Amino acid sequence: MRPVACAAFAALCFGFVAVPIAAQGHWVPPQPPCGLSPGHAKVNGGVRALKDAVEKPDRPDQQLARARQVLTEAILQDRQDQNPAAWYYLGRSYVALGDAVGADTAFARALALAPRCAQDIAGYRRELWAKIVNDGFAAWQAGKEDSGLAMFHLAARLDRANPKPLGALAGWYASKSNDDSALAYYRHAAEAAGNDTAFARDKQEALSNAWRLLVRRVQGHPAAPAVPRLRARLDSIDRRLPDDSAVLAKLIASSQSRRARGRRLAPADEKLFTPRSPL
Repeated sequence: MRPVACAAFAALCFGFVAVPIAAQGHWVPPQPPCGLSPGHAKVNGGVRALKDAVEKPDRPDQQLARARQVLTEAILQDRQDQNPAAWYYLGRSYVALGDAVGADTAFARALALAPRCAQDIAGYRRELWAKIVNDGFAAWQAGKEDSGLAMFHLAARLDRANPKPLGALAGWYASKSNDDSALAYYRHAAEAAGNDTAFARDKQEALSNAWRLLVRRVQGHPAAPAVPRLRARLDSIDRRLPDDSAVLAKLIASSQSRRARGRRLAPADEKLFTPRSPL
């Protein structure tokens, strides 16, 4: 792996340190306007187990597993699948256990049933997102490239409005000369950034890097240097073609311009994969 690709991940991860809910030491109820009530004995039992894991972490892993089990049983066996509190607290138990897939699924269901909890749920999603990013970077540093990539893919899915994981993935694919995937992820990163001023530099960086990839692709296309030869061949075969064929002239000018730019840009190609300073 190129050092610059590793640096891209380092820049992305800098400043994002997740604090597991079970280590916070105090119970945080749903924040207004969320205000969910358990509404069922088994759901209330799951909440108590989750709260004990936070406030009285005797055996936190077992306590959290118990909370998840009770809440899952309430949903599957006690017809609490339409109870937003059951899904919400199940999502929180998954966050505490570090299970991003489970948390994403549970929170999505809770949000569908209780849209008023959007801000509260977003906070736990950000906490989990930061943990995933840090875990992905740790796996990357340990040489577990596939695990690191999987973590960043998951982070991108968990927070679709954050362009940073998408930009990091694009940089990795570009460092592997997989330009098709790199271009796709740079495009997704720019779309995720949208008009959010907080991500203005991420958007500019994604678009700029995508443009450099396109220039590199055109420069390397086998047809580019062949255009002048094609013009000469056509002119010699069919003299009826005007010597100043507008179409061919534009192709030739475009090819020559790209080659000239390529010579000027060549020393700066590494900038394509060099991240900006951390936020």
